[in-house]
Amino acid sequence: MYKSEHYPNSLSVMLTACAGILPAFVFLIAPVFVGGLVEIGVEVEKAGFLLSAELGGFAVGGLLATLCLKHLRWQSIVYLSLSAIIVGNLSSAYLSSNILASYDLLMWVRVICGLGSGSLAAIINVALSRAQNSERAFAYLLFAQLSFSALGIYLFPDIIAALGSVDVVFYVLSALCVLLFFSVPFCGERIEITRPGDGESSAPPKWGSTVIVLSALTMFFFYSAENAVWAFLEIIAEQGGISGSEIGELLGIIGLTGLAGAACAVIQADKLGRAIPILLTILVQIGVVVVLHGEIAPMTFLYLASIFNFLWNYCAPYLFAVAADVDPSGRAVALSIPALGMGLTVGPLIVGVLLPEFGLTVVNAIAIVALILAAFSVIPLFRRRSVTANALTQ
Repeated sequence: MYKSEHYPNSLSVMLTACAGILPAFVFLIAPVFVGGLVEIGVEVEKAGFLLSAELGGFAVGGLLATLCLKHLRWQSIVYLSLSAIIVGNLSSAYLSSNILASYDLLMWVRVICGLGSGSLAAIINVALSRAQNSERAFAYLLFAQLSFSALGIYLFPDIIAALGSVDVVFYVLSALCVLLFFSVPFCGERIEITRPGDGESSAPPKWGSTVIVLSALTMFFFYSAENAVWAFLEIIAEQGGISGSEIGELLGIIGLTGLAGAACAVIQADKLGRAIPILLTILVQIGVVVVLHGEIAPMTFLYLASIFNFLWNYCAPYLFAVAADVDPSGRAVALSIPALGMGLTVGPLIVGVLLPEFGLTVVNAIAIVALILAAFSVIPLFRRRSVTANALTQ
């Protein structure tokens, strides 16, 4: 069989999930990061461009890691990724002292950080896919990331305000990456990531490329839909007649429902399989998006947006688990990183382009179409999962 019978233990899985905070560090505290840049004199648009540049590098980095995994040991990729993140963030701290004069250079440095983060995220996701209960492993990852996001958004604003600089973000991330850098030799004893092509490495050959493409498309369409709604949620509330003070409070509560969704996936694991959680999520989210428009009462907005966010973080671990099952080589899981990165970017981008002409109804249309396409992409994988499992046990 491709997967070893010696699965990583629960502690190893949880520690790997916690390590998954590092590649997503800046994105998880994005509002604080962008706000901190604005406070030191960077224009809002330019601060957003820095984050977008890093997200673009993140998507490319995930793709590069997938390609390199065929030829390099995973430890080598992790060392290179961490080095890029450490050097990039220390350089960012240096450049931020005169950010207006060095903005263009800083943008390229953030791209390099994104490349390292995307590569590291791909390896961590492949490692988690080796767990005996992969949906629970990915739920741990989401829970850790969302918990850090809530804590970071709460703590960092005061720290940044006290220091008068966003450098603390760069230094904290660099320090944590240094710790992980020196922990890699110990991780290698408990985590095994086999290169694609080694041993019994893949699903039935004629389906190998197909399942990888379908997995990537599923992630792309699903995350396009999620972020098309999420990125414009505040505007939907404003246009619905909700006051600015209420919106802030409501969004804070809505953010916590993501934690609940990930926790539910941890507890439930594979008790309902993968098809039911995924298809139920898509069906209910389509219903939510259909009614999430126009004049809307604050409590109605809270309920609908909370359901949407809960299901997003509840469903995501199952999507990763399906990718892990249908392609034991790990390529589908690794390619999920650039696919979801592109989805997070493309969804809001299309909405932003069409918004001036069609109004907020375009949010609903784009999200519904993307969710339907995600369903069409993932349904063939449910059958392929059973075929692959049977092939690997023979």
